[in-house]
Amino acid sequence: MTTQRCPSRKAGSPPVTANSPAQPASTSDRETPLASAFRPVLALGVCAALAAATGVAAAAPKAKPVCNLVTDAAGDAAVAGPSDKNLDILSADVASNGKVVTAVIRLAGYSDTDTQAPFGRTYYVGFNAPGDENQLYVSVGVDPVLGETYDMGDLQGNLYTSSGSASGSIDAAKGVLTVTAPADMGGLVSLKKGTKLTDLEAKATALVGLAGTGLVQTVDDATGGSYTVGTTSCVTPGKG
Repeated sequence: MTTQRCPSRKAGSPPVTANSPAQPASTSDRETPLASAFRPVLALGVCAALAAATGVAAAAPKAKPVCNLVTDAAGDAAVAGPSDKNLDILSADVASNGKVVTAVIRLAGYSDTDTQAPFGRTYYVGFNAPGDENQLYVSVGVDPVLGETYDMGDLQGNLYTSSGSASGSIDAAKGVLTVTAPADMGGLVSLKKGTKLTDLEAKATALVGLAGTGLVQTVDDATGGSYTVGTTSCVTPGKG
């Protein structure tokens, strides 16, 4: 009878022969039913952990929103007398997603009526863009008769010329004015993603004297830098 040696046999173990009874597996070689049942669960857990770790590592950091592209000192807006909070611009922004353009003006305060501008006041956010040699604008008007109005267009010479109506809102408690227009500004331009808007400006004007006979006086005016359409902003295009 020939003895066959197993390569994995440990020194000192009895040789296994053809007629030897089957040897039971050692405790280290055996897999308990419980371990066998949990093997798929553990494998899934490891895969999920690896996927999560890979996702976190691959995620790019979010760009910080641009904000307060136009800023102005407080207390510098007076028609007659002390500074008028209703016309005192603190900051402004413009944002666009290529479908609409939204502008926000933040004031020192807001009231429906204004003793320094009893005949009405208008707020503008202006900017330059490729496709129109004139300054483009969106505006919010507050009139004792007409109420709130929202407009868009371009500045032709010294005349704000409307290209259509816009939409918007006024948050009186926060002194925030919001106005939204379509990205084509009534057919004047095409504000696609990547388009750079330059020479940002925010302006507050008051009608001094009755409509048709009075004068429009610029009470506060602030300028800023630029904005690229599609850039993440603290202003959400179309909201407000």
